Amino acid sequence: MIQIYKPKNSNFDMNGDLPIDPISCESTVTLNGSWEMELIVPATTEMVSFVTENSVIKAPSPEFNDDQLWRIYSVDKDNDEIVAQAYPVFLDARNDCFLTDVRPTGKTGQEALNIMCAANSKYTAITDIKKASTAYYIRKNLIEAIGSDDKQSFINRWGGEVLYNNFTAIINEKAGGDYGARAELGFNIQGIEEKIDMSEVVTRIIPESYNGYTLSGDKPWVDSPIINAYPTAFSRVIQYSNIKLRDDAQESDEENGSIICDTLDGLRAALTKAAQQEFENGIDKPHAEYKIDILDLESTREYKDFKDLVKIRLGDVVHVRHKRLGIDIEVRCIGRKYDHVAKRITEITLGNPENNYFDDVSNTIDRIGEVIDPDSGMLIAGMVKGFLDAVNTQLRLQSTVAKKVNGRAFEISDLDPESELYGCMIFGSQGLQIATERTADGRDWNWRTAITAKGIVADAIITGLLSDKTGRNYWNLDTGEFRLSSEAFAVDDDNIEEYINKKLETVRNITMILGNEYQGIPTDYQGNYAAFPIVQTTVQVLYGQIDVTASCQYTIQRSAGVTGSWDNTTKIYTVTALTADTGWVDITAAYLGLFTVTKRFNMAKQRGGEPGAQGIPGKDGGNGTDGRTSYFHVMYAPNDNPASSQMSKEPNSYIGTYVDFIETDSRDPLAYSWVKIEGADGKDGTNGIPGKNGIDGKTSYLHMKYSDDGSTFTADNGETPGKWIGQYVDFVQADSTVFSDYVWTKIQGPQGIQGLKGADGKQYYTWLKYADTPTSGMSDDPADKAYIGLAYNKETATESGNYSDYTWSKIKGEKGDTGVAGQNGADGKQLYTWVKYATSASGTNMSDDPSGKTYIGLAYNKTTAAESTDASDYTWSLIKGDKGDTGAAGRTYFMEASTLVAKRSQDNSIAPNYITLSAYYRDGTGTARTGYAGRFKIEESLDGATWTTVYTSSADEPSITHSLYSALATSAGGVISTASGKTIGIPRDVVALRCTLYAAGGTTQMLDMQSIAVVVDVDALTHEDIFSLLTKNGALQGIYMSGGQLYINGTYMRIGKIASKNGRVYFDLDNNVLACSKMVSADTGQSIQTVADVGYPAGTSSSSGSRLRVYPQGYEGSAIQIHADTSNKGYIEGPSERMDIKCADTKTVINMYPTYMKLSAYPEPGSSSAKYAQIGLYSTGSSYDTGHVEIKPRLDVKGSLKVTGTFTASGTKSRIVETENYSRRLQYCYEMATPMFGDLGEGVTDENGECCVSLDDVFAETVSTGIEYQVFLQKEGPGDIWVGEKHPSYFIARGTENLKFAWEIKVKQKDFECMRLENADFEEENVEAIFDVYEEEYAAEVTQIIEEQEGLLYETT
Repeated sequence: MIQIYKPKNSNFDMNGDLPIDPISCESTVTLNGSWEMELIVPATTEMVSFVTENSVIKAPSPEFNDDQLWRIYSVDKDNDEIVAQAYPVFLDARNDCFLTDVRPTGKTGQEALNIMCAANSKYTAITDIKKASTAYYIRKNLIEAIGSDDKQSFINRWGGEVLYNNFTAIINEKAGGDYGARAELGFNIQGIEEKIDMSEVVTRIIPESYNGYTLSGDKPWVDSPIINAYPTAFSRVIQYSNIKLRDDAQESDEENGSIICDTLDGLRAALTKAAQQEFENGIDKPHAEYKIDILDLESTREYKDFKDLVKIRLGDVVHVRHKRLGIDIEVRCIGRKYDHVAKRITEITLGNPENNYFDDVSNTIDRIGEVIDPDSGMLIAGMVKGFLDAVNTQLRLQSTVAKKVNGRAFEISDLDPESELYGCMIFGSQGLQIATERTADGRDWNWRTAITAKGIVADAIITGLLSDKTGRNYWNLDTGEFRLSSEAFAVDDDNIEEYINKKLETVRNITMILGNEYQGIPTDYQGNYAAFPIVQTTVQVLYGQIDVTASCQYTIQRSAGVTGSWDNTTKIYTVTALTADTGWVDITAAYLGLFTVTKRFNMAKQRGGEPGAQGIPGKDGGNGTDGRTSYFHVMYAPNDNPASSQMSKEPNSYIGTYVDFIETDSRDPLAYSWVKIEGADGKDGTNGIPGKNGIDGKTSYLHMKYSDDGSTFTADNGETPGKWIGQYVDFVQADSTVFSDYVWTKIQGPQGIQGLKGADGKQYYTWLKYADTPTSGMSDDPADKAYIGLAYNKETATESGNYSDYTWSKIKGEKGDTGVAGQNGADGKQLYTWVKYATSASGTNMSDDPSGKTYIGLAYNKTTAAESTDASDYTWSLIKGDKGDTGAAGRTYFMEASTLVAKRSQDNSIAPNYITLSAYYRDGTGTARTGYAGRFKIEESLDGATWTTVYTSSADEPSITHSLYSALATSAGGVISTASGKTIGIPRDVVALRCTLYAAGGTTQMLDMQSIAVVVDVDALTHEDIFSLLTKNGALQGIYMSGGQLYINGTYMRIGKIASKNGRVYFDLDNNVLACSKMVSADTGQSIQTVADVGYPAGTSSSSGSRLRVYPQGYEGSAIQIHADTSNKGYIEGPSERMDIKCADTKTVINMYPTYMKLSAYPEPGSSSAKYAQIGLYSTGSSYDTGHVEIKPRLDVKGSLKVTGTFTASGTKSRIVETENYSRRLQYCYEMATPMFGDLGEGVTDENGECCVSLDDVFAETVSTGIEYQVFLQKEGPGDIWVGEKHPSYFIARGTENLKFAWEIKVKQKDFECMRLENADFEEENVEAIFDVYEEEYAAEVTQIIEEQEGLLYETT
């Protein structure tokens, strides 16, 4: 059942809004291609409201034996029918599943699809692809991410073939399977179209490895097992650049999948195996494609041999035995057409899935990168040849799919000077020419670009690689590398490679100079800096020796942990933060869109050494006034006014505390604030009258936590020691988890300025332990411990386990016995401790908030909970010291060179001939610099990539001078000097210097790095000089001059896009796009095509449509117009009088008049009279609603004729039958007064004289057996027979037992039961007369259509 869901109904598990019985419903799908459905329904009111754009069709489909959902995207209605086009509902993801920034990295196929589909949980995708890959999807919808032409798409990264199952995409490595389907083809059968392509068949492979090794012997090839099935061998050299001898291999080759062989025999065995694998993959089989019309095939005797094909599904394998070739070919179902009404496949296509041709070309061009050796940067000639073979293969494929167009040349032009597309292109069989401006007199286009079979002429050609066919001679314009083989080109007795290296090594060299290539950033030993110094570099870019800094476009990349900004005005990059130990910033400059250069600015933290052990205070190392450590002091006494001798560390009735900046405990009792913690024993009194229950006695608890920042706890909820200690006392044993409940004191100040190293200094440590008693239960964990132990000024960080090393204090008293209840005390009171904070010792700005406060005030044993606002009621202690002095500024080290660029002139001399580099340092942000003596290392490079160390300092030195010349030596080992004593030298072939500055004393701590470029001085090198060098004074014709024009031979060009200077007229060879607006005949120069009214007409929008008008120049009345609008409609219109379509030999003509069309042919040579057929449209009223087509004099249909609706004939209906002895004869149809179907059969009565005959199930569904029908019986023997019973699905014959009989049944056709001898009101009419009547009306309609489409441009390529 086929159902329709309205656009807003998404409950597809339930029945749809309307079940329909369509006229037809067919879907056509292609493997990894388009999926389309066409639905045709009657144009009833109900259908008009349901079959609309965005409605969903649910229909049975063969792929998953289930109903599938299709979204309607286009509806075309007329008075009779509604035609809707739909796509699988999964393709909705183009609109509602958007991947903003999704990057599956190193994921399997399923993992990647899960990440991609997470953008909208409505969609899922499943796959069996296990391999891991990586892709980036930036602002892509899900459909683009899965299967677009983008290299990042899932299909291109992971592979696979796509099937749609409602909201799920199945992307397995291969769709379908091999279920043993077989067919025998290769002979003429009705309903089967066959295409066999032998162009790519290879039955003999000559394998060649990397560096040109082949098989040994006089037959260095491998033959296919079926080579004898063909009349000749099909040979091809196939290069396997991944098969290498170990001596030829790079370090990474094996990791990248190359086959590395230790011996030549092993290499040849690998070549043989690779060739045999090619045959297993089918390279020795032709490419076969079969288009099978199942409906046509059913009418043939051979249909029984193809029954397997009716059951196959998309992607399934079919084993074909090609009868004529005598070979087996394996093909797959790559397309099918399915009738959803009849629930059957009507057409299938067998072949092999193919990528889009232009995708293949793009992929082939991408392989250019593979032919460049990564180490030497040179082309690998063998791989170039393989690449060109691949290109030729693709071009041959192009020629097979190219559509032929008659005509010698065409012109495309845009004549509007204000248009962005202004320009002209003429192309034809001899080439093409392009212009973007007119000549000075305006009479013609100024042709400055031309491409012919012999070469290319252009003002500018933008390309990457120009190469010959062998790859031995090439010009890489991306890198500036130019190479000609020595056999072909020599200058001054040097081969071209040597000469060019001497003279033109850096003619097109683009160089970037950084003012600062490396900077060390001073930090403490933990990598922290008090203030980030100035860290920046200035960029200068030279093209040759021309400063092009201001003309470049810049891009910046930086490593993780680097923060900074680029100033495009000053060309300075400034680093503002470095969180990692090292970092870098890559600065890339692009010049003219063709040349790029990248330089890296490195930086690293220069950590100070770890603090040394605490030394004996030196004479200059007195205690500073800044950065003090506070100490918390505790003493116990028997009363609140003890003598000094009564104070001790042993717990007693009173506890005294204070805070200061002196580590030693004071012996002055007045320094302490005393609080009673234990009452004295009273005398035993006589038992009094039992009083009321008193208030429970309470145990006080001291709570401590730690913090690193004064605002949050350290790890383990504050149990891990930190820079701050928080304390409070209450009567609850559990520690509070509220930070503000604690009084916080900083116990570790900020890192101070590192002092001078003391002699024999020592680091002292404080140990902290907890215990049950002073002699037992010691632990680092304070939980459930009653004592705290402290040990000061220890020389090791390792804490002792000896109890006697610690001073123990009780932090938790034992619970006392419950005392005897005494008499009610008089006015007993609860005592309270008040806490306040202030900014001075007198209580200034007193408040409960410690934020911003430096003093704490405590008031003990108060009888009210309400805290006093009188500052004098509190004892104030400093909790925050004064801010220390500003630390010393950081120091930056750097080098300065006497020049950053040296120039090499045409005589190879270098100026200046030496470079001086000096070392300095600068403190803080000041500008003053100070000389510095460090160590230098000088490196030279001959190619800009590899470096050789030529000098390293053996001692600290403030500067060095390095010569770019090598001294000439005598045979005795001395040097050659002039009369004045100056050494004579020759310039070295260096292209760059790199100098590194290290800290004094060695070459381990790098402080700065600087590069100096050596560039060719090209001021004296003219264009003629360069041309003469490249062409051997004009002898070589790959590039040559003629008439003042520079030409490049097109034979040697591999180019992607050729464009005019403004980019509006171009020829994109990669994508097969030709963009221009006028074509001119190459023979006469006359315009043969003109695009008129370019742009959009006034009052219309760009979405209204477009139009293309073609006419001979000066004859606009003879224009042919092509219209297209945005409602998926298009028109082709000819001149108002007549438009003819002719064959090249003019023997067949189609004449199109305003009201009819005439087809004429001259069947015999020299005949002046034509045979013709005429097709006319006319109606019986004032409109064409009830009109019909008349074809005169006769209609012959070769192939299938399908009629939807009623088929009538005024003559007889017959079939032509071939007879053996009587030629072709007519067999006439048996006509009935009522539309009926019939069937024949035979049967035998049983021993009871009965036979039940069941009607064929299919036949029963086409007729109305529920009403009266006729059965005719014929006995085939003695006896009697009659119809006993008739039922909708069977009838019963009765008569003589065991009697054989034949039967015939006639039943009225379903849906036509009421028709009988209908009136045929069709009359013979004069078509030409009718055409005359409606000619005026038709002309008016054509005029209206032209006005609607006026001014629209149809974009063509």
